[in-house]
Amino acid sequence: MYDEVYVSDVRAFDYADSFDAIIAIESIHGIIDLELLRRLEGLVKEGGIIVLALPSLPQSIRMNKLVKMGYAVFRYFLRGFVLVRVDKPEVYTVPNRSWKVLGAFIKILHPILRLTRFLRKGI
Repeated sequence: MYDEVYVSDVRAFDYADSFDAIIAIESIHGIIDLELLRRLEGLVKEGGIIVLALPSLPQSIRMNKLVKMGYAVFRYFLRGFVLVRVDKPEVYTVPNRSWKVLGAFIKILHPILRLTRFLRKGI
């Protein structure tokens, strides 16, 4: 699937080329700040993607700021089986009928979840 995989200290990583994708799953939540996000953005090719899964955000970064910066921000529930976008009624689930029904239900409830700020709790 990948031609090359790098494991490195992201703040010290020096690479002349850019990447199609950067994936950091539950690994940078202790060091993430706006400077690091800008650094990651600089390492990704135009049209590339940065995927970050974080259990929480530091006080210096708010979800609404990430949305304003153009990030698609999701909350994940049920150990990642359900992803709910915080700013739009977008839901991703495991591709089977039961999960799709749950996803459709959450999509219908999305305006209420946003009003109650449920999607922003804990972050």
